[in-house]
Amino acid sequence: MVDILNIKWDGKYAVADLTEDGAKEVAYTVKVDCEAEKVIENSNGEMNSYISQARKALCENYRAGKRPKKLRILWY
Repeated sequence: MVDILNIKWDGKYAVADLTEDGAKEVAYTVKVDCEAEKVIENSNGEMNSYISQARKALCENYRAGKRPKKLRILWY
């Protein structure tokens, strides 16, 4: 499970903190270009499944016109 916290929207860009598996600590900070659907900054330095799922969720919300401050993605 990944939690997407502290989302800041700046036009087509979203900057967010990610936590993984219900942890309290921020694991990653990402900046996503929601129009191009690309991660342009990533504090981890490499892509992983948490960052990929967060990018997808942020882009879907951007296209839907939603600007939430917190998202939760459950893994099945």
